[in-house]
Amino acid sequence: MIAGGGREALMFVGRFEWGLDEGGVEEDAPAAKALLHIGKDWVVLSGYEPGLWEMDDIDARLLGTWAGSDEMLTRAVKYILSDEQADVPVKSNVDWGRMVLMGKLAGKIHDARAVDLAGDGAAWLFIAADGGDQLLRYDPAKKAGENVTVKRKLASTSRAAAWSDFNRDGRCDLASWDGRGLSLHLQQADGTFQAKRPAIGQALKAGCTRLATLDCGAKGVALLASTPAGPFLLVIDKQGKVAAT
Repeated sequence: MIAGGGREALMFVGRFEWGLDEGGVEEDAPAAKALLHIGKDWVVLSGYEPGLWEMDDIDARLLGTWAGSDEMLTRAVKYILSDEQADVPVKSNVDWGRMVLMGKLAGKIHDARAVDLAGDGAAWLFIAADGGDQLLRYDPAKKAGENVTVKRKLASTSRAAAWSDFNRDGRCDLASWDGRGLSLHLQQADGTFQAKRPAIGQALKAGCTRLATLDCGAKGVALLASTPAGPFLLVIDKQGKVAAT
């Protein structure tokens, strides 16, 4: 979508229906409109000439249509186009509550995502940052954000991160790349995290730009690491041992 930019984007092109204005007068033919989703923003464009687009606005209201990543939006579109009976959960007439300050962070932020740590459907907010990763939760009783990083003993500093049940004990764990090495932060029965550095040899000697998880069935959970030298597959068994392939 953007030459040399290294980022995917999706653009939906069409025209609004041609009708009458508020005074009952026939409107001019509407300009072509495009809704460009890039990163986590929606950009509204107008096309007055073939092949030429002018930016109108970055419209936060469209986050009510889709508030996720380009990758997941691409998957949703492909799914809808591939299945005439596609079923996508939606919610209408939603009102957003007031803004809640969850906390202040230091250093560059590399990632932010919701994580179901307790397996009860309640979302916690994980922030990967140079100043130290943070775990935040919303306290409905206090109607405020709470930083539980110290309480949960999470001591990671992630530039790339992935969450999964790596040791198959039913609890969500963190795999973290801090720019120097890979560490696993395994969630204990009391909800705290215990860190360990698995031996991975020279698998990530070129660095790591992204981590993602794959289910390898009985073999364990696979950690797919994107590196400047190419992808590496790291299979983690129930004991937390890592085998690089």
